[in-house]
Amino acid sequence: MMALATSRHPKTNAALTILFKNRNNLSSQEKERKITCVTREGTTSIIENLANKIFWKLGKMGTLIPVFLVVVAALLAVACLLLLFVVSKKRNQEAMTTAAKPKQKNQYEVVGLEEVASGFDPVIAFAASKHAPAHHVFLAEQTGRLLQIDTKTGGILSVPLNVRKELRNSFGKLDGLKERGLLGIAFHPRDKRRAFVTLSAKRTADGSSPPSGFDGYTVVREYKVDPNTFKFRDGKELLAIAQRQSIHHGGDLHFHPKTGELYLATGDSGPQKDPDNVAQNDESLLGKVIALDVNDRVPSARVVAKGLRNPWRFSFDKNGRMFIGATGLMKMESVYAANVGASQTEIVNFGWNVVEGTLVRNKRVSRAIETDITFPIFTYKHGKQSRAVIGGALDESSGIYVFADLHGILWGIKERGDGSWEQVMRDDVSQVAPSIYSFGRGTDGTLYILSSSAFAPGVGSKSGSLKRVTLQRTPT
Repeated sequence: MMALATSRHPKTNAALTILFKNRNNLSSQEKERKITCVTREGTTSIIENLANKIFWKLGKMGTLIPVFLVVVAALLAVACLLLLFVVSKKRNQEAMTTAAKPKQKNQYEVVGLEEVASGFDPVIAFAASKHAPAHHVFLAEQTGRLLQIDTKTGGILSVPLNVRKELRNSFGKLDGLKERGLLGIAFHPRDKRRAFVTLSAKRTADGSSPPSGFDGYTVVREYKVDPNTFKFRDGKELLAIAQRQSIHHGGDLHFHPKTGELYLATGDSGPQKDPDNVAQNDESLLGKVIALDVNDRVPSARVVAKGLRNPWRFSFDKNGRMFIGATGLMKMESVYAANVGASQTEIVNFGWNVVEGTLVRNKRVSRAIETDITFPIFTYKHGKQSRAVIGGALDESSGIYVFADLHGILWGIKERGDGSWEQVMRDDVSQVAPSIYSFGRGTDGTLYILSSSAFAPGVGSKSGSLKRVTLQRTPT
């Protein structure tokens, strides 16, 4: 005799069928029981209905079946339902991912990566002065020299500043600087006799050593500039920030095009994961964006953003919106855009170390501050050639923010009408620019990358180069 019990859920159209034979009429070879499960949702309701019907049927038939057989059947049913649920969920996630990120052809492409100048140490900071000819730009070698370059001839016109001796005295061999060195350069937009640099130092100007357990300082200095030769002299220290380790110093330096303040970005200074939470600590200047008012007789500083791991390079568009390339930890790289410093009281929070890009690292803390976090406009996952975003610059003519990964990948993203951003370009240029360290934009709008033919080369390598970037819309 065969009995059939069926349970159907009205909302999910789920069914569970159990087939069994009367035990008294079976031989030893026939004692096989078959359970077939078909479900989509409503696991709890299905099992409850199943149990009720099974016991109702058993009671009606008066069949004596050991309790453990019922338990085994129920457990097998639950396992089957859970397995189907997991598989279904995974497939749905894959489908959503595919729908959200369709594979598409680049709308733009790099059609020119012309070498302008080369033969110097790796350069990591770029500056253009309104008080110099448009074809004159300034490059900061990490190892301590500031170079004035003629982009028409590719020649070095002068070396306005050289702090190699100071760096060597502070940190020994210049090959071991890691993320220290001459890190940033900015010319005052209105006063041609003033310029500012960021560099690493073992001691402050008054001879103070860093606190116990700290590695040194990142200092901001102001220099007087000869308006004819651009020679720097008489450096004066404006700010000194103690650094815990030799990594995540940031150090990029730019003037805000609207407020006239000098902006500095700092990293969390290590160790990895920021265990002391300095990036979120309002009392620390690590992991922050700092605005310095250098136009007052006594310069002042204020924190305008926090929650940054390593904002290696940043830039402004003409309206003062700040773009930051923030290197991630293990999962993803992020690009941020925000009107940082627009308010005199509000501090923009980019989320580290509570989040890494869009990934929550600390759920308990995240729930408390999630409404205050400014999330990235674009992220990409780590891969073989995608492990360290360095930032970039906005190409005003096309509206594309062009940025790079350290390992020779150029990206382009463009803002949609609704304020979201879409990827319009991804080009592998590692054959001609194996390592990309920084970006720059000339006073005439020309876009440049600062690259090296070798990864992490030292002093005297002559592997550094300046390249002009040209984009065009991809032919349809």
